[in-house]
Amino acid sequence: MEDIIARLLVADNAVIQQATKDLKAAIKNPSAIGDLCTVIVTSKNSQIRQYAAVIMRQRLSKAKIWNHLDSQLKARLTQDILGTLHSEFEQSVVKAIVQLIGTVAKHELNSSNALLLLEFVGKLCSVEVSDDHAQKLRGFFVLCVLSEECPDLFATVLPNIGALVANTLQNEIDAKSPLVWHGLNTMKNLAAHFSDDQSIKSCYSVMLPQMLKAVKALANSEEDMASDLLEMLDDLIENSVITTMHQITPILNMCMELAGSEIKEEQIQIKALSIVDTIVKMKKKAIIKHNLLLPILQTLVQVLQMPCDEDLDYESGNEMNSPVIYGSQVLDGLALNLPPGKLMPHLLESIQMLAVAENPNKKKASYVIMAVTAEGCAEYICNKCFKLYLELVCKGLEEPVVFVRNAALYALGQFAEHLQPEIGKHSEQLMPVLFKFLEHITVNLENLEGKIHLDRVFYALETFIEHSEKETFLPYLAPLIANLLALVTAKESSTHLKQLALSAIGACATTAEDNISPFVPRIVECLSVYLVNQLPEELSCLQVQAIDTMATLARAVSPENFQQVASDCIRYGYIILEKECDPEMEGSIYGLFGAVSAVLKENMKDVMGPVIGSMLKTIESSEGIVVHYDDDDSPGFPGCGDLSDSPDEVDLEVTSDEDEDEEDIAGYSVENVYLDKKAAACYAVKELALNTGAAFNPYLTPCFSPILKLLEYPHDTIKKAALDALTQLCINWSASMELDGKTFENNVSVFIQKCAEIIHTNEEREVVGQALESYGNLLKSAKNFTLKQSTHREAIFNCILDVIHKRTLCQLEEEDSSAEDEENAEQDELLIEYAGDVLPYFGRAMSADDFKPYFVTIFPVLKSKLKESGTVAQRSFAIGIIAECMEPLGPVVLEFSNEILPAFIAGATDEHCDVRNNAVYGLGEMLYHGKEKFFLHYENVLQLLSMCLVQETVPKVIDNICGAVARMIVVNANLVPIAQVFPVIINCLPLKKDFKENSIMMKCFMHLYEGGHDIVAQHLEKILHTIIHIIHQKQGEEDALLLAEHLFTCIKRDFPDRVSALRISEDVIPTYSKLINK
Repeated sequence: MEDIIARLLVADNAVIQQATKDLKAAIKNPSAIGDLCTVIVTSKNSQIRQYAAVIMRQRLSKAKIWNHLDSQLKARLTQDILGTLHSEFEQSVVKAIVQLIGTVAKHELNSSNALLLLEFVGKLCSVEVSDDHAQKLRGFFVLCVLSEECPDLFATVLPNIGALVANTLQNEIDAKSPLVWHGLNTMKNLAAHFSDDQSIKSCYSVMLPQMLKAVKALANSEEDMASDLLEMLDDLIENSVITTMHQITPILNMCMELAGSEIKEEQIQIKALSIVDTIVKMKKKAIIKHNLLLPILQTLVQVLQMPCDEDLDYESGNEMNSPVIYGSQVLDGLALNLPPGKLMPHLLESIQMLAVAENPNKKKASYVIMAVTAEGCAEYICNKCFKLYLELVCKGLEEPVVFVRNAALYALGQFAEHLQPEIGKHSEQLMPVLFKFLEHITVNLENLEGKIHLDRVFYALETFIEHSEKETFLPYLAPLIANLLALVTAKESSTHLKQLALSAIGACATTAEDNISPFVPRIVECLSVYLVNQLPEELSCLQVQAIDTMATLARAVSPENFQQVASDCIRYGYIILEKECDPEMEGSIYGLFGAVSAVLKENMKDVMGPVIGSMLKTIESSEGIVVHYDDDDSPGFPGCGDLSDSPDEVDLEVTSDEDEDEEDIAGYSVENVYLDKKAAACYAVKELALNTGAAFNPYLTPCFSPILKLLEYPHDTIKKAALDALTQLCINWSASMELDGKTFENNVSVFIQKCAEIIHTNEEREVVGQALESYGNLLKSAKNFTLKQSTHREAIFNCILDVIHKRTLCQLEEEDSSAEDEENAEQDELLIEYAGDVLPYFGRAMSADDFKPYFVTIFPVLKSKLKESGTVAQRSFAIGIIAECMEPLGPVVLEFSNEILPAFIAGATDEHCDVRNNAVYGLGEMLYHGKEKFFLHYENVLQLLSMCLVQETVPKVIDNICGAVARMIVVNANLVPIAQVFPVIINCLPLKKDFKENSIMMKCFMHLYEGGHDIVAQHLEKILHTIIHIIHQKQGEEDALLLAEHLFTCIKRDFPDRVSALRISEDVIPTYSKLINK
């Protein structure tokens, strides 16, 4: 046996291959285990001893092999191997032997050999032999390896092991001692396996000071060991082994000290910041209560000022090896998880101080702080410091230092994404600045300032375009497209620049919608170059982006303007899919097919079979899964990778599909590109189902089960995509009379229960929000079909109620937080809004009498958010949800009028426009659905609305005042002084922001017209202009547009001369002509 192993160590492949065959033959011999034991004990060569231990461990890894050994051989093995540990001094051999012992121990947990092993380890580690430091160190090394290999061995003696380690560490003077290291790793291994054991938690309370001392001692000399200890601390906090603020506070203080110090190894700073991030997420309210927020912020501001590579990308997350990048991510987490009122006052001081500093790194820090707080503290910023943010970022865009200017561009992109509608009001100020950046790039293609600068310019530009209002953006459309196409076609443009320009064209299409039609032929001509031609691999990114941009065009442009291009897209897609393409491109093709279905609709049926087949293959695929093996596995030892079983041996103790190497697998991961592809397939299925209607029916059942399984997928992006797709599949089922109703009921039932499970047990707010949105969409489209089973009502309502009461897992507060402070993070409030949005749809899916008890239950919670002490978001949310519930409550609303009507009246004069808007809308809805029961309130409400209209300057609120008056007119025009009111309302038209109100405006016009009111004829030209404008701009839902066309037809019939004499602007002539000739 020793000769065979020696030959495996020879640097000759032929010799190794023959030795491997000899080993496989020899290992089947009954004496093989004894022979290996002899080699371990007697060989003079340490490599051979180590190899023999690895081979034996592999062979004995399956229980059946061990169980087939006779008791005498087992006893000999145990005795000889344990005895060898006393005399073995090679660390690699000792580790291999201990791992072998751990493998054997797994099979002997309930035998006397387990007790013998524990006794042996105890003697090595005990205080009695402390005079022999080397022996004690050996003992702790054995303990450390065994705790990793076979933690169950220590299940009955955890308090003893904990006390042993804690006492030893307390008595160890040298914090850098390997004894400390092994002791801490032992407890880490046991904590991972027995995280709920009280003795483990007690042990950490005792040894925590020594642990922190070790980290500090190792930080500047043994960086890898210090980094491992910090990671250990992070895991202990995350797994709730270390829980109390008494324990966490010193950890936090140490991490802030490490993060803010100039350590030569940046990885230490990053690990320290990671712990801060974990503590913030798990103990957010306790941090405030224990006055730890300010020192955390001071440390992060200090980190963000550190000099760093000028080309850092704050958004990608791919450069987490920089403390500055990680620090920005931690601050982003603080903004998302803490109440902005606690966070922002401290940060505003730093922002103002850093922005005027001479040091460019300080200036950069100010813009990074503004950027990463924009999402989590959006409402606070818009209400209290938007002007400061805007002034500073405008100055930053003119900074001469490139990396400072890049940080300002990043901040502007974040503002555009999260600070709407405030930032949109300044388009005229900001768009020319961004356009100037783009023009500078266009004319300086041979002298550009670096990749990150390009990324920053296009990030700010694209985000600003996507979140701009169409009317304010359109003046810039033509010059923007011209510049972007010039960049795409210029020979001097780099591949990356062309990719950015193609993406920006897509952003233009998203905002401009059908207004981009005049430029479509030229854009498609440019895109076709990348779709039709075979491109080298280095240009594949351009092909992917071209496909994505084409898909965006398909969604933006009206179907009649994209029919021919859509057919070409299908052909392009097929050509690309038939080739072997990378997963990113395949995902983009799925997106293109989904987008084009909005144009071709039922005409997609001829190609849907193979397209959906490919998508389902992706959805069910396990491609991209990466297996991670333990560091100490046998792949590094030729010949011993498959010795635990021979082909002719059948293990009766395992199932037939068990992976023989399962114990060697440390874990799995999935490459991001395959996750994106799977998500793209789900979203494409959703789009196809939405757009193709009955043509999709044959694919409903085949798609449902595979996508349903994705709700168990470990990645949140996949869960969200699956929820979106499943919702649409259920909606399609409800819309079809041809399908089996029982299948629909069963699938909807399963889906509703799955959503309820996700809402209550998922830790991520975004996934929970998506599940709530699924409920809302399902109730909106499938209505009473969704609530056919009574259990569905309770499941959905309990989810709404539990989220509003913050009872779900993703909302749970830490035990030691104070209940007195009711201020929440804005993201927490956003989740509550998701739940509230479901309530009106829930009510509309049943009768008013059925909805009443549910509203009675939830109304006190909504009412409590209307207090003056509540935030703007809370008041706006509560009054908005109550307003939306007027329709499902119908005449029953009278029972709540004593409380709701005063709330609406008070809200109509609130200082914040969102609250006023929702309150005015609610007044109109209450009178509209309460009908005659509210006639006595007409006079007072009209006086209030008149006063509001005189004072109001916000367009959306004016729109809703018009809508409220229109509702009153439709219900009872006799109670409204039409002669005085109608001219005022007509002068506010067309509506400027809230185009949903065009439905009630058209109903009001129609009601007055059919009633023969003279006021209509007096204002006929204004009414006609409003109708044409609504139809031309498609401002409103389908019912509003149909009613507008019908009203125009009636007026044309009754007043042909006035219609033909109407003066109209040139841009609406095509719409006017269509209406005239209809």
